Amino acid sequence: MTVHRMLVLPPTIPPLDPEFRPAVLANRRFIQSVKESGGGVPLVLALERNNGAVTRFETVVFEESHPSAASNHFYVE
Repeated sequence: MTVHRMLVLPPTIPPLDPEFRPAVLANRRFIQSVKESGGGVPLVLALERNNGAVTRFETVVFEESHPSAASNHFYVE
């Protein structure tokens, strides 16, 4: 999956920014592609906040050996 395929045109084009591509649509497309590939591998991102609080985000990415694995870098970034 190339990066430009992840950027999804919204159903309604915003008149003030016709090049706008919502991140939520790219996220949905990426996760759908991973699931269609046969599963992928789990990825957990953690952000340590003040007072020791930790926020977690769990998702899936392509396996390292998958042909679309390079798109993991763009997605995680």
